[in-house]
Amino acid sequence: RVRTTSLVDEGEICGRIDEKNELLSKLLGESSEQQKGLRIISLFGLGGIGKTTLAQLAFNNEGVKRKFDIVIWVCISDAFEEIRIAKAILEVLDKSASSLGEFQSLMQQIQESIRGKKFFLVLDDVWDGDYKKWDPFFSCLKNGHHESKILITTRDRSVALQMGSIDIISVKELGEGECWSLFKQVAFLGRSFEDCEKLEPIGRKIACKCKGLPLAAKVIGNLLRSKRTVSEWQRILDSEMWKVEEIGKGLLPPLLLSYNDLPSSSMRHIHSEYISFRFPRLRALLIYDVSNLSLDSSIRLELFSKLACFSALDMRRLSFGEINLIEEIAENVGKLIHLKHLNLSDLDIKELPETSCGLYNLHKLDIRGFRSL
Repeated sequence: RVRTTSLVDEGEICGRIDEKNELLSKLLGESSEQQKGLRIISLFGLGGIGKTTLAQLAFNNEGVKRKFDIVIWVCISDAFEEIRIAKAILEVLDKSASSLGEFQSLMQQIQESIRGKKFFLVLDDVWDGDYKKWDPFFSCLKNGHHESKILITTRDRSVALQMGSIDIISVKELGEGECWSLFKQVAFLGRSFEDCEKLEPIGRKIACKCKGLPLAAKVIGNLLRSKRTVSEWQRILDSEMWKVEEIGKGLLPPLLLSYNDLPSSSMRHIHSEYISFRFPRLRALLIYDVSNLSLDSSIRLELFSKLACFSALDMRRLSFGEINLIEEIAENVGKLIHLKHLNLSDLDIKELPETSCGLYNLHKLDIRGFRSL
């Protein structure tokens, strides 16, 4: 995953006025000295919905900068790396001490450097809410001023609750008009008035299919920026990919459309070594149609251990002709320890493999259409 930063171009943001105002009111509001513990605020919502953008807006707000002595931005992402997180915090507090290597030393230095200071700390893209992992950080940060605030962004409400959030703000989809404005801003960049007028009816329909997800609107808008004709836009609108069931809660179809539009068919030949090296934190894989996709002798065993961050695997479109691929994935699916959604519907598997018993994080298993179970 690409690490986020606090930098944002406010001119490119559409909507989010209410959410921004609600967040700022919580950040700029007073906290009493009697209030125990850290004041933690959370933004939660679907991937690509704009949580990070809202956090960036708050981080760069002039009122926030005036209120707090120190503002700190740390991108957490899916892998909890306590040393990296500690160093990122300490780099802002005391650059001379960020070369420390031991966790204990880092925690002690944070505790001393933060003492009595009013800070605003953003923890962006938090996946692991295990309080035992965060407790050393929170213990140090309690040395700060009682009006200090922590803002976390997460896709999972339970993470916000585990981390002791007092205020949880649910980030919803953009309205139809806002999503269209964002899509138009990207897709129509540099076009003549005549082109925009000609493509707008189809563009509005495509923007509706983005279901209010800002990232989806940007991905598809960027894809269409190079498409000049009505027929090219119509092809995107009519694509079967929009019908793909939600793995990424609405974000997957736009990403698939973007992938399928690669100009060279050779670009679609995916090898296990390439995937595991280039996308070590890939979270979702839809095995849609292997007739045009090289998976390097099916999917090699090492692919499962290297791509342990998978949270969604969809195999429902595989046919009997791909039985070897089906069996190989079934035998090794237990290695995907972070898997939350597994779709095996309509596959001709006689029994679920024993390894699937180790999928402790599995939330949804779809085995509709199993004839042998």
